[in-house]
Amino acid sequence: MLPQYQIAELLAENKQAYVFESVAYKENCTVPIIEESQKLVIAAALANAGKTVTIRDQAMIIQAVITDFGSLFKYEVI
Repeated sequence: MLPQYQIAELLAENKQAYVFESVAYKENCTVPIIEESQKLVIAAALANAGKTVTIRDQAMIIQAVITDFGSLFKYEVI
């Protein structure tokens, strides 16, 4: 499914908050590779649309996301 379609579907739900888990390039990735993560593309679009987005992941993945996206998201280490 294209990210633009998923973004439109999620925005149509009109929820205020979203949570994304396992945002690395591949599910359950053991290295902090977040480039080309479709989940992060969708999460960023929702956050930029004014929604509250929480990223829940391993500490090393969270650190990589913070490096690239700063305070755009809320973060929870799991």
